[in-house]
Amino acid sequence: MAGNGNGSRGLTPKKRPEWTRTFLTRLRDGPNVAAACIAAKTSRQNAYAYRERHPDFAEEWDLAIDVAVDTLAEECFRRATKGVKVDEGIKYADTLAIFLLKCHRPEVYGDKPALHIHADSPEAIAKAIRDCAGGMRSSVPGDAE
Repeated sequence: MAGNGNGSRGLTPKKRPEWTRTFLTRLRDGPNVAAACIAAKTSRQNAYAYRERHPDFAEEWDLAIDVAVDTLAEECFRRATKGVKVDEGIKYADTLAIFLLKCHRPEVYGDKPALHIHADSPEAIAKAIRDCAGGMRSSVPGDAE
């Protein structure tokens, strides 16, 4: 089959196998390829082989997963900020809030890199700390030397 100039083999969504529509719809509902394959009545091997052969389908697959993850992030945000009703009142999802902050503001809330010093004497340890501190100081934005 001749290509259409965009890297695909000319299969438009209308000409694709029927299972692909169900697969992509299910993938948008939750980023689980196995569940999408079950819903579409196809195997994982078939889905991945089709993805490999059809870049346009691969793009839609990636977009479907992005939509599902965005929906999840939105729900996490809602639970973190508005809470969930429980018998005792409203429970907020503090852990979800932490993960969202780490994700969206890693420079402030992200995990800080660990410092590992391998030295065999107190002097070597002190030198390694000074060297590291000097490197950190020179990387601070707006800090004059």
